[in-house]
Amino acid sequence: MKAFIRTDASNIIGSGHVTRSLALATALKNNGAQVHFICKELEGDLIPFLTGRGFPVSSITGCSEKFVAREDAEKTADIINRDGGAHWLVIDISGANAEWEDLVRPCSGRILSVDDLALAKRNCDLLLNYHYLPGVEAKYGGYRTLLGPQYALLRPEFIDARKSAESRIGDIRRILVSFGGGSAPSVIAKTFTAIETVWKGDIETDLVIGPSATGTSWIDELTEKREWINLHISPPDMAELTTKADLAIGAYGVSTMERALLGVPSLIITIAKNQEIPAKALANGGYAIYSGPEERVTMNNLSATLRDLSENRELLANFSDKGMKLVDGAGACRVALAMGDYDK
Repeated sequence: MKAFIRTDASNIIGSGHVTRSLALATALKNNGAQVHFICKELEGDLIPFLTGRGFPVSSITGCSEKFVAREDAEKTADIINRDGGAHWLVIDISGANAEWEDLVRPCSGRILSVDDLALAKRNCDLLLNYHYLPGVEAKYGGYRTLLGPQYALLRPEFIDARKSAESRIGDIRRILVSFGGGSAPSVIAKTFTAIETVWKGDIETDLVIGPSATGTSWIDELTEKREWINLHISPPDMAELTTKADLAIGAYGVSTMERALLGVPSLIITIAKNQEIPAKALANGGYAIYSGPEERVTMNNLSATLRDLSENRELLANFSDKGMKLVDGAGACRVALAMGDYDK
């Protein structure tokens, strides 16, 4: 099988599309497939990260970060056609829809579309939505689908970490704070003020940010005199950091599934509109705590939530146990097998 994966990352888009695509690429490669990435050249695009993992990457140049379906599809098809076509094209970019898929279909035997919210019409052979969204199957009538967290695309290092991970007992001794590379200074500042209010600095905390946030005044102001904050810039050992945490505070994304896999309870504060529906669904299902969108979260209500959690070991232990049952880490393998077995 020869597969192309069209995906992007940037300081604005974030890294989630690329990291989950990398998980699928690794599973496909382990099954004997040739995998080739196609990515836009953007600031923070993670192209060196992908090549460093042993995958060839073709760059799309001369495009703005704003998605334009025809322009993007034509450049994607040109790359695939120059390489002799593909058995599968995996699409994991924001904005892709049936128009985009119609334009690239002649260059690929099959199309797998990674979808998040079931908002756009698609023209694909296989549709993947791994979020916990009860009832979403009704929106996908006529599609051949892979739905639910059992198909979550998680990196091998997290799957390896699961082997030694244990359900938490509810004590909070270490907190992980990560909002997708540190692009949300206001909510991060509120989070640490709330943590300090509850624990008075007597707790170890890991803050994960991306390179774009380094050297900025808000990071210096946040970490100055707070010796209990361990600052990590795009750490290579994210699975290890996650495993050490008793509670994670961050936005909704692929990291939410990584935390569930490792039994780390999540307190979610959304920083983009498209995160709100899946975050609410997880909270309603009893798998996480959702405090709301960042603009509506105050230091006072966040402090109250953290204080309640610190006093309710049973609740946190329940979140941990349910999360580990929801996500088992075999999602990328299941998707790769479904692609390989499609015509059987």
